[in-house]
Amino acid sequence: PDAREAVIESLVNANRYPGDYRGPLMEELARYLDVKVDNLTLGFGSTEILQIAVQAFQGPNTPLIIAQPTFEDISDYQDTMPFEVEAIPLTKDLQHDIGRMRESSMRRPSVVYFCNPNNPTGTITSSRDIDAWIAEAPETTTFLMDEAYLEYASDDSFWPAMKWIEEKPNVIVIRTFSKIFAMAGLRLGYSVSHPTTARRLNEHTVQNSPSVVAGAAGIASLKDKGLVERAITMNAESKEIVHQTLDGLGLDYLPTNTNFIMHRIKGDLGEYRNRMADEGLLVGRDFPPMLDYNRLSFGLPNEMDRWAETIKGFRNKGWIEASYCRGINKTVAAACFGERQRPFRLIRYHAGCDSLCSLNNCENIRNGFRWCHRRSARRSLRLFPTTVTELSAMARAARIGCSDLKIMGKKVAE
Repeated sequence: PDAREAVIESLVNANRYPGDYRGPLMEELARYLDVKVDNLTLGFGSTEILQIAVQAFQGPNTPLIIAQPTFEDISDYQDTMPFEVEAIPLTKDLQHDIGRMRESSMRRPSVVYFCNPNNPTGTITSSRDIDAWIAEAPETTTFLMDEAYLEYASDDSFWPAMKWIEEKPNVIVIRTFSKIFAMAGLRLGYSVSHPTTARRLNEHTVQNSPSVVAGAAGIASLKDKGLVERAITMNAESKEIVHQTLDGLGLDYLPTNTNFIMHRIKGDLGEYRNRMADEGLLVGRDFPPMLDYNRLSFGLPNEMDRWAETIKGFRNKGWIEASYCRGINKTVAAACFGERQRPFRLIRYHAGCDSLCSLNNCENIRNGFRWCHRRSARRSLRLFPTTVTELSAMARAARIGCSDLKIMGKKVAE
């Protein structure tokens, strides 16, 4: 990549302060974003920008309103500054609960943090709903819009918040070079905001940032016209490897608009992480309250192939159990199942024990039934009932009415 060569070439200047790189980086970034230089604030990664925003806008009477779970660093700054954190759980479909967050912000001046797409869930909160709040919010409500993963977002309900920066001084868009530009170790982030807001933020920055090598890499990355597209393609390839592996193992996972995925692990997450570390693979930390999910970052496709072989090996050793029956995750022939239709034969293959299993005694099949039903709005259900009686039993086990069901499968002769 061009950035790697730029870093090597910049090392001869590492004995000097980075002023010769800061100005050109600001100008190149402004061109890339189609904004003015006075809209920009630079930091050592987006985490420093978050810290700067807290220093500039937080106070004893100004709470920070965040989702739970979300990126945790911003709430950690409470340790050294006297402000209150109000953590509001995500909705059932894993969006920020805008209604509750908005109600909380009405009591007094507030700072509201949106990580969208969200870390660690990888899910999207509707930009339309966020925009509706921003349009009506008073200037005493400051919005921190963390768009660290925006280049990976493919959900049509998401769009960037940049349109607000000239109209709304209380909107700060925060981004990073760590993800799409693969510069996490070099530490370079930035915010885009109204010029008056940017001036206030810049009062809290370290003026000799970024470093020489980060500045050189940032300029080269912004000029590398094909870099973002290549990174998106590579991420999609790695995501497909992970999806196929998790589907094959019967492990539930959340839809993702990022470069990571949250997938279920039954059992001790710490033990799972330690076993992966023993194989030379580092997988995600805890994200309360989702302590039965592991966050897996996507590396290069060959790295994800290595992860896939490792977790399959864990299955062979009995260390990984399915969170739903693998038989549920196959075939594609859809039809509403009515009392008069011929029954379908149940596929009884159970990924958790790799053996034939009985419907009435298979908790994984019942869990899989719930897993499919939760996704019925986006994906057809994939169940293979043998009789109407068994169908009714499954419905009762999952607390779902039979009239709500769509069943998939191939009809077979009895």
